[in-house]
Amino acid sequence: MAKNKIRLELNYTGIGQLLKSGEMKAVVESAASQKASMAGNDYTYEAHLSTQRWHANVYPIGLDGWRDQLENNTLLKVLR
Repeated sequence: MAKNKIRLELNYTGIGQLLKSGEMKAVVESAASQKASMAGNDYTYEAHLSTQRWHANVYPIGLDGWRDQLENNTLLKVLR
């Protein structure tokens, strides 16, 4: 039996545009927002565009948030 082979060529310019698009920003912000809310009220997030793609950071705010993170390692537990 003959095997069907498919050749796939990636459009790297298009992939780069997709990773920098507003739609990808929305996906990244949605995931970061969900994780921040799972961690509690003392956590927030920030999304930023690097040279290649969107990134987001989730971090504690205020003294209570930092204390909670240090004592309970909350962000690691949320990401599991």
